Amino acid sequence: MIINQYLNKINFSKLGLLIILGFGWMEKIFVWEGVPEGIFKMVETNILTSWLTKLGPMGPNYFLGYFELIVFILLIVKEKYGALLSCLIFLTTLSFLINDFSFSIAKDFTMLGISIDLTLRHWGKKIGLSKN
Repeated sequence: MIINQYLNKINFSKLGLLIILGFGWMEKIFVWEGVPEGIFKMVETNILTSWLTKLGPMGPNYFLGYFELIVFILLIVKEKYGALLSCLIFLTTLSFLINDFSFSIAKDFTMLGISIDLTLRHWGKKIGLSKN
């Protein structure tokens, strides 16, 4: 019964979101093999993110990676702001689907749903969308 009390306090959706963001920023900042080229190619052909290529060949990696790190930290410290910004991250990555489908992006549908859920928990009351 004590285990149930602890398990009920854990937000597993948020934990999953943190895991994905944690691996995401590490992947971009610490430059795993093949990642910079893949990200540059996706960013370059996307109307929303093509401006990142002006930052150089590693610019998109560092910009997106550090932004994910900031959101990761905000989700831990100030969840309501981190949740809102995580929606922005996953909407941006889903915009890459306009050019080509990739299974590495498919997880972002779920992550966007979790981000929207967390956002509505915090901001929904203010705009009249929360059930609580």
